[in-house]
Amino acid sequence: MLDEREHAGEGVDYVRELEDKCNLKRVSVRFLPRNRDRAVPIMT
Repeated sequence: MLDEREHAGEGVDYVRELEDKCNLKRVSVRFLPRNRDRAVPIMT
């Protein structure tokens, strides 16, 4: 899958998807503080 996308010139998009996944994890942790009691141990 990665090779196909690289040949199609979408290698950068693939890297960006990985970054988006990491950002989603960070953002989800930031937006979790609706339940702060649960979010605090996750953030530490």
